[in-house]
Amino acid sequence: MLVRIARWCFQNPRKTVAAWVAVVLAVFAAAGLVGPSFYAELEAPDSDSRNGFEVLEEHFGGLGSGLSGSIVFRSESGVDDPAVRAAMEAMFEQVDAFEGVTVTSPYAAAIPPPDAAQPPTRSLPHAPGRPQVSTDGLVAFASIDLSPELDFNETSALGGEFADLAPELPGLTIEIGGEALSEFEPPQAEFIGLAFAVVVLIVAFGSVMAMGLPIAIAAAGVGFGLGVAMILSNVLTIPEFATTIGAMIGIGVGIDYALFIVTRYRDGLAEDGEVEPSIFLAMDTAGRAVIFAGLTVVISLLGMLFMGLPFITGLAVAAAISPRQRVTSMRSRTKA
Repeated sequence: MLVRIARWCFQNPRKTVAAWVAVVLAVFAAAGLVGPSFYAELEAPDSDSRNGFEVLEEHFGGLGSGLSGSIVFRSESGVDDPAVRAAMEAMFEQVDAFEGVTVTSPYAAAIPPPDAAQPPTRSLPHAPGRPQVSTDGLVAFASIDLSPELDFNETSALGGEFADLAPELPGLTIEIGGEALSEFEPPQAEFIGLAFAVVVLIVAFGSVMAMGLPIAIAAAGVGFGLGVAMILSNVLTIPEFATTIGAMIGIGVGIDYALFIVTRYRDGLAEDGEVEPSIFLAMDTAGRAVIFAGLTVVISLLGMLFMGLPFITGLAVAAAISPRQRVTSMRSRTKA
């Protein structure tokens, strides 16, 4: 069967490539219409942490069960300087007014010293009765508790809005702290991996043309897998990092499988100099091995379905899309 598919693709290369381009574009168009709905919160049902969050929700209105951050400030004249205190308290009031945000000010009533009979608790050095103020009175911080209904994307945007509210006074430095409030963009590791793969393949093949096929198949496969994952995220619990995992696996197996078939084809071409028989031989040998290897990867990834965790199920499905699509595409695009 592989030989028959290879023969048709070899005889109709334009139709084969056009069909795959149409499929990838259709997936991207569908993904653009429905939009992604990735899951940002990772929850394990019936776990101790989940039960603890439910207690906080029931008895404390969810306080402490969401993400958190802090507003750290330093004043050369001291945090208790009247002008500094007035400016910072005004900022805290503005931040606290945001929906789903609760601020604990360092200017709250001092905590009475603990009973001498109680063992002392370990904490950072701070002013007596004021755990959010440094011992020298120059640095302090306000704690920010965020509602569990706010996801990471929403809290990251809030961090920028909080920073815009910071007052400007001589000698006053203010920083917004906490991962939840940071606007961090992770590096695009996929492009770095592709760049290294390009260099390695050029050295191995000694030809830009021969290098281009494995890279093109891997890149198209990553795009296809990302589009399908975006669509499925609307019906399955797929975590945000699933696309990175899928891209990592897709680039690896895409280049590896295409390289395997291309190498076998080049070996056959070097032996008899005939293009068509070399393609059929490569697909009948290396092609079969690629199908078996790809299906093994897919089955292994789908084994995570038995863990019973919704976000792991979504991760398994999203990650399995890439190698499954590579197996399908290898049977047609490589020959074309």
